[in-house]
Amino acid sequence: MKLVFRVDSSQRIGLGHLSRCLTLAATWPGQVQFICRALPGAASTWLADWPVTWLEASNEDDGSWLTVSPQQDAAETLSALDSDAAMLLVDHYQLDAAWERQVLKSRPALKLAVIDDLPGRAHLADLLIDSGPGRTQADYPLPVWNCALTGPDFAPLRPEFYPSKVQHAPSNKLLLSLGGMDSENDNSRLLTWLAKLQPTLGFEVTLAISSKAPHLRDLTARAKQLPWLTLAIDCNTMGEQMRLARLAIGAPGTSAWERCACALPSLQLVLASNQQHNAQSLAAAGAAITLPRFDENMFVQTLTKVWQDKALCQQMSQRAQALCDGKGAERIIRALESLSSTIVTLRAMTTEHCEALFAWQNEPGARTYSRNPETPDWADHQRWFASALANDNCLLWAIELNGEALGMLRLDKQHEGQGEVSILLSQQARGKGLGLQALIQLQRMQVVGRLTAEIHPDNRASQSLFAKAGFGQTGPRQYEVVL
Repeated sequence: MKLVFRVDSSQRIGLGHLSRCLTLAATWPGQVQFICRALPGAASTWLADWPVTWLEASNEDDGSWLTVSPQQDAAETLSALDSDAAMLLVDHYQLDAAWERQVLKSRPALKLAVIDDLPGRAHLADLLIDSGPGRTQADYPLPVWNCALTGPDFAPLRPEFYPSKVQHAPSNKLLLSLGGMDSENDNSRLLTWLAKLQPTLGFEVTLAISSKAPHLRDLTARAKQLPWLTLAIDCNTMGEQMRLARLAIGAPGTSAWERCACALPSLQLVLASNQQHNAQSLAAAGAAITLPRFDENMFVQTLTKVWQDKALCQQMSQRAQALCDGKGAERIIRALESLSSTIVTLRAMTTEHCEALFAWQNEPGARTYSRNPETPDWADHQRWFASALANDNCLLWAIELNGEALGMLRLDKQHEGQGEVSILLSQQARGKGLGLQALIQLQRMQVVGRLTAEIHPDNRASQSLFAKAGFGQTGPRQYEVVL
């Protein structure tokens, strides 16, 4: 089963989105494809061992994360998407429900997963992942069939960050990790402050940074002047670095959960508004202390106190480790595998389906709740089926699983962009979720703007099915959903 990632990295975006997608790609048991835009500072070397399709960036920098419109990006993503892709995982702040709607209209059978940490953004995803503390499904406008994985238990961390019983207190190493790019050069300011403290506190600083960082030359020059400073460029042993450290100074993004899993206490600087929630939660749990970004006096006082108070460091270490066990990637992969275990396809019916449909209609209970419960004879069925195929306002799809037709989805177009939907499943297909997937795909296809259904008051199974697909009851027998 092929899993495709739509994710970007750049000097503006940073490396966090790509990092967590690479973690999931390494854990996924099937095939993988990456679709990325060739933005300035994109971490192409990180993807050297992965199949990746690069989308061109615009020559004009419009200040956005894409440099092109989301509509253009959706079209280019569809062109790059492999035909055998079964699942698409999107990790991108500039791609939302409108982008998803465009993609899913062309590929309605795709299973869509989204990683996000900006509550309030609408998505059309089957699966939403937000590792922020206290997040719930209710924080996002989502389809009723969506499954949400929320909280630090679903932080996608590499195995190197699995919990350790290493004690951090005896170390004199301080880890400085403000993100791979540090586009605003916060590291240089902190190094100036740290230089004043180093003779007194005696720490050795390891600064993690990317080779694509725009201020790397300045940091390299500083490292030559400061014997206690080591640059860890494109470090692939961050778990080891965290376990060697006594304390970290970092941002409360995804790397905060890496530090927690490694039981590393932190002083944290909020570098972006979306980090504020994590920062408050980590501070409230006693795992980290939040510092004002530009307050040197507060920085000096707090670092001195925490560095010299071994009991406080140990307490913060224990509380950090209690927040995250580091196994979020495993849990996400299990959810993705479950989501992709049954892939339904809708295929336009042809004359070849006539006999199979007749057989399904003659199965016990198939027409119990139909408007006309009488089973037609073969001649009548043939005439009706030929007429339906020739009618532009009557659309018939075979519901297929692994290439085998197991049911029919019917849409009768009505007035003003409205259509009535009905569904018939063979006995062997009932109770397996195929009907729900068919109704979801019909909505994604956007054939009409409003779908209606008439369901017998005693047909509890159909009532439950259509409710799971987002249909609301509008009358004793009437149900509808507006797309």
